[in-house]
Amino acid sequence: GTLVSSGDLAIDGNVKGDIRAKGHVTINQAGRFAGNLYAEQITVRGNVEGGVFAKTVHLGSTCRLKGDILHAQLAIEEGASFDGNCRHAENPASKAPELKTGNGTQT
Repeated sequence: GTLVSSGDLAIDGNVKGDIRAKGHVTINQAGRFAGNLYAEQITVRGNVEGGVFAKTVHLGSTCRLKGDILHAQLAIEEGASFDGNCRHAENPASKAPELKTGNGTQT
């Protein structure tokens, strides 16, 4: 499924699915995430398999990211592992597909 948040999130366990947050999403060192991340800011210190879409993306030294990044600003610490492509965009989170509610309407 898709997790939608109007605030900040920190992931310390295993999560599968998409995340859409208006704040800052942090995948901590113990975190494992599979899916697409859409947020204002994203920090990855754990394992991510999927797309990352944010204005500001920070890959920490313990990061293991397999997927593409769409960003306005990107920082990569020494030791980070990144396997994918990255592209610049002014508003990366706007690339998220439209959400549909249970009755077929879009939000």
